[in-house]
Amino acid sequence: MNDRQIKLIVPVSVVALSITIIIYIASTLATDRLSGWGSFMAGLGTLIISVGAIYAATVALAEFRENTQVAKAKWLSELFEKLFVDGEFKKMRQKIDFDDIEDIRDLIIRELAWHHISAPEKFTPNERDLLDCFTDYLNFFEFIGVLRSMGRLTDDDVKSLFDYYIRRLVDVDTDQWIRKYLSALGFENLIYLLNISAEYLFVYGTLKQGYSRNKLIWDANLKFLGQGTVRGNLFALPGQDYPAGTLFNSPGRIHGEIYQIPAGTQK
Repeated sequence: MNDRQIKLIVPVSVVALSITIIIYIASTLATDRLSGWGSFMAGLGTLIISVGAIYAATVALAEFRENTQVAKAKWLSELFEKLFVDGEFKKMRQKIDFDDIEDIRDLIIRELAWHHISAPEKFTPNERDLLDCFTDYLNFFEFIGVLRSMGRLTDDDVKSLFDYYIRRLVDVDTDQWIRKYLSALGFENLIYLLNISAEYLFVYGTLKQGYSRNKLIWDANLKFLGQGTVRGNLFALPGQDYPAGTLFNSPGRIHGEIYQIPAGTQK
């Protein structure tokens, strides 16, 4: 029997013994038709039962929380070891660390084309192994996202353990083919992790490519991600050569461009 079990059993045993004594005394006094003293003792017994139950429930809840934290720490350690210690993902981490994913990008493009035209694509054994290795790597982070959506991991847990390699997936995906691959294969939870790991900027009007103020975006070293729209309306500003926009929930749409703000950029 461990210390935690003893901490729970001892108070419960004391309460049970006290109740037994009180019930015996109350029963003895009941022969005198429950004198005032007997009624008092019976009431005291009820109070002790209630206090004992509350104490036992509090101890049990504290025990459950402690066990839960211990279990969480254990499988967090296992996740950490799987990504950083075990050799399964070492090759993929190295390729992502050193921006060496051109071969993976080529395989992704070919597989997406295969799904699009529904025609089997022929991969060599080495290509299949590399694509499977990359997909397993993505599945690991998809699982992290699932644990987060279930409440088993907090945002702080994810950030403290896995933020670097989640951000690296964003950084190396310069032409958004990884994003397209994730969308096509249904990696919804990983997509969410990628979205919250980076900051984005929506621009419209003269800040878009080909217009007079796009140089401001270029000078800020923002990465162009693609076209986008937001709900709202544009209106002309008197005496100005650029429009203003109001964002609200309306049928109107403002068309613009989406840029990624590099990590560490001063706002």
